[in-house]
Parts: sequence; structure tokens; C-alpha cells
Amino acid sequence: MNKGTVVLNDHNGHSRYGIVESKRTGESNWAFFKVRWFNDEHYENAIAYRKSLTGTDYGLKEYRSDQLKVVDIHKTISTLKDIRNELNLRGQSD
Repeated sequence: MNKGTVVLNDHNGHSRYGIVESKRTGESNWAFFKVRWFNDEHYENAIAYRKSLTGTDYGLKEYRSDQLKVVDIHKTISTLKDIRNELNLRGQSD
């Protein structure tokens, strides 16, 4: 993973999609990434709610490499379009 890589992070069953903005190697030799997330309201609301309960901000600013999955954006979009087309054929459009 490098700057510009499209990634996925799962937060409590919700998929978060973003683009890696930077990478650094920590003391433990783990790679850490800053990510620009898109349409991330669910995560932001969950973190804000938790902060309102605990007084502590548990939101992550960096992600260890094992917390992210690389996304083949072209294949993912193609697959989702195929699913949408299939649903439209069945009369189950969004």
C-alpha cells in the first residue's frame, strides 16, 4: 500500500472506503497509514456518540496495515453495477 491506494476498513460491520494519503513505518516496523475517508458519516457519528458517553475520543488518525484491505476499484464498481443490473431485471431496483 502506498499513497493513492484505495482501501477498505470494516468498523462494526460497516464498510469504510478511502484513499491512502500517507505512509510511515513505526518503531515496531508496522506500516501506518493516514486515509481520506469518503461518505464516512456512520463512523464519525459512532465515534462522536462514544466520545459523548466516555469523554474520550477513540477515533483513529492512523491505521495499521492489518486494519486496511486494498480495493480493486474497477472490479468493485463493475461487480456492484452487475448486481444493480440483476436487481433491476428482477424488479428490485434501489
